[in-house]
Amino acid sequence: MNDHDDDAKFVEIGDEQVQQLRDLAGLSAQSAVLDVGCGYGRLAHALLRDPDFRGTYYGFDILPKHIEWCKQHLADHRFRFGHIDILNARYNPEGQRAPSSVRWPVRRRSVDVIMLASVFTHMWPEDITHYLRQCRRVLRPGGRGVATFFLLNDNWRQAAAEGRTGYPLPYQLNASTRYFREDDPLHVIAYEQHWVIEAVESARLRVEHVQLGRWAAGGGEAWQDLVVFHRQGREPPPRLDAYEARLSRPLAGQGADGT
Repeated sequence: MNDHDDDAKFVEIGDEQVQQLRDLAGLSAQSAVLDVGCGYGRLAHALLRDPDFRGTYYGFDILPKHIEWCKQHLADHRFRFGHIDILNARYNPEGQRAPSSVRWPVRRRSVDVIMLASVFTHMWPEDITHYLRQCRRVLRPGGRGVATFFLLNDNWRQAAAEGRTGYPLPYQLNASTRYFREDDPLHVIAYEQHWVIEAVESARLRVEHVQLGRWAAGGGEAWQDLVVFHRQGREPPPRLDAYEARLSRPLAGQGADGT
């Protein structure tokens, strides 16, 4: 079904993501789900197989072949997919839109649950902060997001000293950022846990839970670290601007470029 996983692995990872969203983000039968960097639709496939899920789903990705496959095999009136041609030095070096300039084609306060699996593990810090602001924009008050990271913390430092990490991170971008390959920094890029928490809070979100993954002997079931965040409180309904008024549904994304 995709470039790296066999069918069984594809199904297994999708089911794991659904369970993570249930356990950590309050996924319900009626949730509006946003899947950032949806790839070949592992999460969508799992939700479609779930007889109890009656909510909506919108996934977007920077690679058109992924989205075309999803549209052909997974899309229906509740499950939508969009391609946005976003620059990424590793995965889409010819992309036409800078990540920090992209406004997701999703209405404000229309999403209950956001999944960002293996997204921030391949992004520069300034682009992560922009994506977190987009999360805040589209989440309903009380809505949650689950993002995977490679976190640098005391647990990682001990595991690295003992040679028990999945990736050595010998290269340093700045005081908060390390990476695996000198010639390909976005292959595996990791951030200090305190920086991640500060970035989430600077987007006016709140970190709810951090679950350490197996990559640095953290003891969790997932390979990568999981950061759960939420948008707080009850707020008055939003006033739609001209851009959002063009979006006919809460999780719209009709154009070829996702707009």
